[in-house]
Amino acid sequence: MQLGTPKRIILGDGKDCTITATPLTNGLLQMNVAYTAKEEVVKGQTTHNFSQRSQFLLPIGRGCSPKLGEHLTVVMRPAMIE
Repeated sequence: MQLGTPKRIILGDGKDCTITATPLTNGLLQMNVAYTAKEEVVKGQTTHNFSQRSQFLLPIGRGCSPKLGEHLTVVMRPAMIE
């Protein structure tokens, strides 16, 4: 993934997420994750055109596993490529 450039990942079944990692001067990455789904079950009810956004800080090289919706977790370990 090119830092600062959004990366779209198609998850199938009308679901995808876009991840943007931006390096900060303090050695952390600012992670922005946008998740969309044509249908998503939320609290037992089907929701159409579901979207969720999250933003968090992550030390470079450390893994994370943000939860998307109620039933999907994406595991990743961003790394800086020079």
